[in-house]
Amino acid sequence: MSGPVGRVAITGASGFVGGRTIEMLVRRGDVAVQAVVRGYGRLARLSPLPQDRLSFAVADICDGDALATAFGGCDAVVHCAFGSSGDVAARWHSSVDGTAQVLAAARRAGVRRLVHLSTAEVYDCTSEIIDETTAPIAEIAQDQEYEQQKLAAERLVLADGGPGLERVVLQPAILYGPWAGQWTAAQLERLPTDSGALPTGNHGRCAALYIDDLVTAIEAALVVPGIDGERFVLAGAEQVSWGRFFDAYRAMLSLTPPAVPVGAIEAWEKELYNRPGRLVSAKAERILGWQGRTTLDEGMAVVRNWASWMGYMGHP
Repeated sequence: MSGPVGRVAITGASGFVGGRTIEMLVRRGDVAVQAVVRGYGRLARLSPLPQDRLSFAVADICDGDALATAFGGCDAVVHCAFGSSGDVAARWHSSVDGTAQVLAAARRAGVRRLVHLSTAEVYDCTSEIIDETTAPIAEIAQDQEYEQQKLAAERLVLADGGPGLERVVLQPAILYGPWAGQWTAAQLERLPTDSGALPTGNHGRCAALYIDDLVTAIEAALVVPGIDGERFVLAGAEQVSWGRFFDAYRAMLSLTPPAVPVGAIEAWEKELYNRPGRLVSAKAERILGWQGRTTLDEGMAVVRNWASWMGYMGHP
């Protein structure tokens, strides 16, 4: 993108990725941020930020007119919102139809670049090496769950070519960190019951990516020139095991890793923990100048402090 980025709109501003992106961009101090939300109910964590560089707009992700107004005067949009509540049809509507509305609204508002948050789960993860050349998962018309939502939304973004709006897709690995739902809070809540069934030690490959490393990739994707229509796989600083990932949470909760697996987990989860694939971020390193830099120990140290403050360890 030519020219500096002075103002950025963030969809999904009350969520895990959107919220942390806003915190880091505002504290950096050289851009103004427009936080786009459905309502103000979950924005308390953003209240300590400098308000001279942070403004808010209320817009449903499927309301094109409201989005175009929210994006007015912005050089770029970071699209973090996706369907995370309601039944599967409602989630698909937010993730896929909402992305179509974001694209159209960004063009109407004269936005110059859209950074779209997808996931590495859009790839066939049975491959030994997973990067941007890996085959995608098969499209299944009757399946509208998370991976299919993300694949459909990503394809809308990449198909929306033409002058005026540059599009960049980021495909992060398993994301964790303070305020993360699926791979932090949910695991801390379930481990006292399910610890025996979850991996330990060197079991499985987990390309865990700490949230702040994703945000540095977003920052690069906002300004690096010549990347219209590109996708970037983002893996963590280390190729850690699923066992080590869960053992870090066990340590926070003073749980002893199981000597042998005890109990059962759902089939999709078992398949995930046994995948052979290794995520490779060579393209992001080469073109964006980006690398995952936070080790699992470093990231989990921050998570531990947050988990203690939130009361997951029994003493808020």
